[in-house]
Amino acid sequence: MNYLLSMGNIRSFCEALIRAGEVILLSGLTIAIVCSTASAQQPLIELSTEKMTIQGRNLLHDAETCYLQQRDGRIREVPLKEITSFREVSPRYEPFSTMELKSELQEEFGRGRQVTLKGEFVLISSSENSRRYAELCDETYRSFQHFFTIRGFELAKREFPLVVIVFSDMREFATYCKADKVSFSPLLRGYYHPQTHRVALYEQQGLTSTKELENTLVHEVTHQLCFDAGLYSRLGDNPKWLVEGLAMIFEGHQARSTSMKASILSRVNPERMIWFGKYADGNRTVGQLEATVSTDTQFGTSVLDAYSEAWALTFYLMETRRDQFVAYLKHVAKSSNQKEYSSEERLADFKQFFGDDTAKLESDFLRFITKLN
Repeated sequence: MNYLLSMGNIRSFCEALIRAGEVILLSGLTIAIVCSTASAQQPLIELSTEKMTIQGRNLLHDAETCYLQQRDGRIREVPLKEITSFREVSPRYEPFSTMELKSELQEEFGRGRQVTLKGEFVLISSSENSRRYAELCDETYRSFQHFFTIRGFELAKREFPLVVIVFSDMREFATYCKADKVSFSPLLRGYYHPQTHRVALYEQQGLTSTKELENTLVHEVTHQLCFDAGLYSRLGDNPKWLVEGLAMIFEGHQARSTSMKASILSRVNPERMIWFGKYADGNRTVGQLEATVSTDTQFGTSVLDAYSEAWALTFYLMETRRDQFVAYLKHVAKSSNQKEYSSEERLADFKQFFGDDTAKLESDFLRFITKLN
């Protein structure tokens, strides 16, 4: 059944959301959300505006916006005031199967591109290296699962096939960035987008470029896996040091494949450690740890220093304070969800799990990394 959103039937729209597991308070034409959860029992609904018609489940919404999760996992922001009609398509929302998604992607990107299936991944590319890229994605996934399982992390169950797009050149990639509302730069090699839940990157010619592409692919797929596993919120204001720090743990085949019984040095990211050593001996200031966990400022002013600090701090916490780090990750995913995560809140949450004496923690952290060198 279709519904038009007007004074006479807005309550019907709200009742449909209630059936999806929402708790709603009505005050005139204002819809206020008390609680929102996504579950497998939610219905598949269709929302229409003057510009588009989309189907999905009501992931969550506030007084102004509905976040609709489509069957391929993408999340669309739909302003409630722009919705002209809706209908319940099916009493049960179900994600696309891998084969259904393959068909959707072939239609989206055209038959000229190859769609390669490997494990949990659907990879779109016109490259002769498509199979190698898909295998690298699958290798990263298996290493990721093993890495966190042996460290006691309980990962969320995967719900959607994982989409990776490898463009043939920078021009195609730049065009896709624009459509994805991502700021393009010639220095940008690839990215993971939390709302589309896709990884996008492009090929360059040459051996060095191939290695760089593979490193970029692993880094961005690790982001995708972290968000997919519920380590971060796809709609949240996630601390950048934490997001990038975990991704850098997986850079390099040896770091991804070693076990807890292996030497700690075998799990080190050598490039990041060397840079951090130079940074720590030079421009790093006392108290930087608090600045790192509470703001993302350094990523905009001294990006390589920020990345090395993020890797070093993440590595230190995972190696020496595993249980606290696991609990902290779970807490941050909830605290940052669908709101601005202030610097004061970030620092308070960090201290809640690692103690108030950040000066001592910083001293221990620096001593730990120095011994590795």
